[in-house]
Amino acid sequence: MSLADPAFRAIFEDSPIGIVVVDRDLKIVDVNAAYCDLVGYTEAEMMARSIPDFTHPEDRARDLEFAGLVLSGALPHYRAEKRYITKSGDTVWASITVTALLDPSGVSRYTFSMAQSLTERRALRGILPVCRSCKRVRDAEGRWRELESYLRERASAEILHDVCPECSA
Repeated sequence: MSLADPAFRAIFEDSPIGIVVVDRDLKIVDVNAAYCDLVGYTEAEMMARSIPDFTHPEDRARDLEFAGLVLSGALPHYRAEKRYITKSGDTVWASITVTALLDPSGVSRYTFSMAQSLTERRALRGILPVCRSCKRVRDAEGRWRELESYLRERASAEILHDVCPECSA
């Protein structure tokens, strides 16, 4: 399937997962809306950039090393969690999978990367301050909030109330 194939284009453009195609120099040659949304740039702004431009400085060396391995054929693909610096300066985490796009002769001129945001999931992994008395949680802005509303907003989770065996006895 080529980049111009209509089926590929539909998958690429309509995917809820961010997808970007870059050349051997990691310059962007194609990008979908979900990837643009992840990093906060327009498609036109993205097309004038390369991946290191918005990769967190601490993740750049690894990206360059593994992109080289994928492009050379030493690795068929790689997966990683990485940080991007958005247009507004925020840091967002993403799970990425990078693979080579081979031309008919088997040479790789491009890599194809898929990125899915992990920022909310990673935020929920951290320490969550909980009041010993009322069980409210303190959010990132320092406000004390009901646990249920906090989880509903941050994790799109609903709370199912039940009674544990110790309390029902």
